[in-house]
Amino acid sequence: MNTALDAVARDSPAVIEQELERLDPALLLALRGVDQPTTEQRHAVEQLLANSLMQNFDADYVPNARGLQIERAISAFLEA
Repeated sequence: MNTALDAVARDSPAVIEQELERLDPALLLALRGVDQPTTEQRHAVEQLLANSLMQNFDADYVPNARGLQIERAISAFLEA
């Protein structure tokens, strides 16, 4: 069965899964059980990733390496 994260491009599913495992394991489990996220699930993922991105800026408010991965994951998730 395809999951809601299977449609996300490149290495982004791994980044999304890592962040959800850390921040909301129940949401990750729910996404693994469906082929399309609900609107509520989609918004929750977007919010969690946005919060993670905000925690990964350097002193000049530029995303660090992890922030760049999260940025790409957000874009890939939105495109999927």
